[in-house]
Amino acid sequence: WSLFFGPEYTHFSNGDTMFPNGGANTINFRVGTRCDISGNKEDGVEKIFEFDGKERQFADNLTYDITAFGAWRADRYMDNDGRLVIDNNAYAVAGMHFNPLYHLNDYLLAGASLDMMYDASANRHFKQSAIKHCAAGVSIRGEISMPIFSVNVGAGYNLLHYGPDLKGFYGLFSLKAFLTGNLFLNVGYRLGQTNYAHNMMFGLGWRFRKPL
Repeated sequence: WSLFFGPEYTHFSNGDTMFPNGGANTINFRVGTRCDISGNKEDGVEKIFEFDGKERQFADNLTYDITAFGAWRADRYMDNDGRLVIDNNAYAVAGMHFNPLYHLNDYLLAGASLDMMYDASANRHFKQSAIKHCAAGVSIRGEISMPIFSVNVGAGYNLLHYGPDLKGFYGLFSLKAFLTGNLFLNVGYRLGQTNYAHNMMFGLGWRFRKPL
């Protein structure tokens, strides 16, 4: 038998697919108990933060995730008179991440990612060109791995961009659900500068190589 308890935070949102999007937040405290009829002893929390002591070459601990995603978003911007304009048209968003990850142990992964993005709503007030809607950046990533799901969090900076809308720092939060050992569903959210919400990310990914 085991007892588990702790705080729980939930954010409900439409992901800026339409405005208004005030969102709703709840904070709870969860208490429960569980019985494992198999008799297998689970690893303690301290095991998660232990480094892998296996003797391997650096490259043997690397995997490579490629993720492609798409979504849509509404837009909001300030007009020439300083007024906030709400645009509830559905603008396409698409992108790709190439994310090498080093397995510190069976639970913790860390690495960097090359992030490419197309946002049809970006820089629409400039001369129209597909390249004006694109950006490429580099982010630092950390990932917590579980038997089926993984949580990937990152922060990055757009090195290549055209116009002010995609300039600067961004944040990423993704949940990966592995359908096989390599194929996973990706559901995530991207933040623009500071905590400005930008777009959802719905996609598929493939993990190349498993650590030995």
